[in-house]
Amino acid sequence: VYCTPIDLIESFQHGIAFSGTLFNHSSYHKKLGLAQLDEGTEGSILNLMEERETKEKIGLKEVPHKSLKELLIQIQNHPKKEQVRAIIDSGGFLTDYSTTEMAVDILKSCDHIDMVLYLPKGKSSFYLMKRDGGDPIKLESTSLKEITQYVSLDKLFVLYDELRATGTDIHLASDTICFQTIDPRMPIRTFLQGALRARGFFNNQRIQPVLTTEGRKELCNGGKTFRDLRQTLEKNEAIAIAAQALKSYQE
Repeated sequence: VYCTPIDLIESFQHGIAFSGTLFNHSSYHKKLGLAQLDEGTEGSILNLMEERETKEKIGLKEVPHKSLKELLIQIQNHPKKEQVRAIIDSGGFLTDYSTTEMAVDILKSCDHIDMVLYLPKGKSSFYLMKRDGGDPIKLESTSLKEITQYVSLDKLFVLYDELRATGTDIHLASDTICFQTIDPRMPIRTFLQGALRARGFFNNQRIQPVLTTEGRKELCNGGKTFRDLRQTLEKNEAIAIAAQALKSYQE
């Protein structure tokens, strides 16, 4: 039996859908009617980041080049390094590394961590790398119950490689600081999708944006503030949407 979402919606008189990618609403089924933006959701994330930059001094961090070593140096030097428990590689800094090698290096560098959660190359299940050696533990799921039978969240480091920086939900300790890598040419939605891997962002979890020295120079106004990053990524989004609209029109 072959069935697609289009087949399913054809079976009902009415349909309601939710999507985090409103930019492609023109491809939605006609029964869904007009797409409506949930105003304030994305804006509130960005506004809160600007507010925290001022009140909590969470500005943009800079590394010389794309490197796990440079990210780990920044983590080691962070004033609250015990709370840094995740890397979200939205910017593709770490695509040349294997996740298994990165998990080993994170454990060597971060003495406040007992285990690293990661997805090995070619695998469909997440694993836990242990500090004390031995074979990594294969997880049946990333549920809170499954993870915490092996490690407490305050001793867990989560590695979101580039592909897992969107749409992957993993429980983090409530006060976790996530280092999120930034490509100055990414659209704003890619940044926001990565940032919301921290599901407690509106409470006590924090996002620390990280760019390379050259990448920061590409931002509006030289990337002096978070607002410069925001304006650059919003511009990138507008250009991408315009290009997509033109392509759709030509087709």
